[in-house]
Amino acid sequence: HVGSRFLGQSVRIAREGWDAWQPLAATLSLLWQELPDDALVVMEHVTWWLALGLILAFLPYFPYSKHLHLVMAPLNMALKPARPALGSPDPIPLNGDGAVPSRLGAQGLTDLIWPRVLDGLACIMCNRCQDVCPAYAAGTRLSPAALEVNKRFAMKEAMAYWSRPARASHALLEEVMPADGVWACTTCAACVEICPVANEPLQDLFEMRRALVMREGRPPTKAGQTLRNIRYAGNPWGYNPEERGDWALDLNVPLLRDVGECEVLFWPGCHGNFDPRGKEIARAVVRLLQKAGVKVAILGEEAWCTGDPARRLGDEALFQQCARRNATTFARYRFQTIVTPCPHCFNALGSEYRALSIDLNVMHHTQYLRHLVAAGKLAFGNGRTMAVTFHDPCYLGRHNGEVEAPRALLAALPGVTLREMPRHGMRSFCCGGGGGGVFFDVESDRRIPDIRLEEARALEPDTVVTACPFCMTMFEGSTLKEGLDIRDIAEVLVERMDNGR
Repeated sequence: HVGSRFLGQSVRIAREGWDAWQPLAATLSLLWQELPDDALVVMEHVTWWLALGLILAFLPYFPYSKHLHLVMAPLNMALKPARPALGSPDPIPLNGDGAVPSRLGAQGLTDLIWPRVLDGLACIMCNRCQDVCPAYAAGTRLSPAALEVNKRFAMKEAMAYWSRPARASHALLEEVMPADGVWACTTCAACVEICPVANEPLQDLFEMRRALVMREGRPPTKAGQTLRNIRYAGNPWGYNPEERGDWALDLNVPLLRDVGECEVLFWPGCHGNFDPRGKEIARAVVRLLQKAGVKVAILGEEAWCTGDPARRLGDEALFQQCARRNATTFARYRFQTIVTPCPHCFNALGSEYRALSIDLNVMHHTQYLRHLVAAGKLAFGNGRTMAVTFHDPCYLGRHNGEVEAPRALLAALPGVTLREMPRHGMRSFCCGGGGGGVFFDVESDRRIPDIRLEEARALEPDTVVTACPFCMTMFEGSTLKEGLDIRDIAEVLVERMDNGR
């Protein structure tokens, strides 16, 4: 088309005279100077109709080509629904009235809601999502780019089979993405954050997980055990729920049922209540709060899992059951703020519960501790000079946009130098623990935490600092942990607090 227009302009200039505003076409026109005027008129008409004809010939092909993104991408960006957090799943109304929702996940193309259809048609095939995907980097069968491209191809093929609806109803889970690719996702939302046209391949993976769990009842074996443990014991490992709060027995932290109200309800999360490393982090946070004079209490055995692992593993019903159970407990007491060291709990309680009309004031421990430092309630003395690198947890940074609070705390420590990894802040690389990855293994060429710790090792830090018990668990299990000092930011602060006022 462009070539025909260019050639036509050169012919017109040959007839009408030199045009300094079109130097290339004017130069080409020198070839036609000796042709008769009638020949030039014919050539001009031929090139004009050729240019128009090529456009008309392209129009039927346009909806079937990648160029459809020229129309669909702006539409996709304009109509994308708002989310409480970047990677929050599309909601499913489960009101507890016995009615079965019309949609429980997506097995096929006909199960997709319209934003998911637009995603496939808006994709520009740039592969940015694949380039930042930790599961793809680890060598799993998941590629978010392939997911959207395959979805588009499947939609085109299904359009020819409207008389055979079974074709469109089974083309997603069986052909677009295999089940092991679906379970490889860490739900880090890097694909969502990087996409230039607002595609959300993560939402397709959520829907396929829901179909695998709530329709077909076939999660991976360990993931299925995790869901059963949450349902019956209120934690992912199946520990005795009466042991919640045992980690704080010697810290003089009251139970909220004994005091009735408090300034801060400390929510250690399941890791803080049961995991040995998570308990150390919880104890460090409580010591900081007590040092600042904050009236803090815990729920103990009254607390239940937030349901975040259940939602990420595809069991939306279990997530909502957990949310409503916790909401009933919260309603019995008075408190100002919930503080938690777990970004997954922070995301669930502070962002996703809100969609269920459960409105809570929730802060991650780095945010609350930053507030205490700014208010002069916490101060830190001199300690050993050390270089640290900070790993941003996905559910704190990318999902909820908090990347400054941890760095402000590190900046408040005399003698501490921060060395940033190449991928940090909103573009941080996942530890591999999200999406249930901390509870079950996915077959891969490499382990995601190994990839991340390679980046950290290259900086030669004295300490690798993070702010998430999931990240801590993944790093502690890495083959590259040897020789690395890995600590939660609260533990670093406690060490310096003992030397402060």
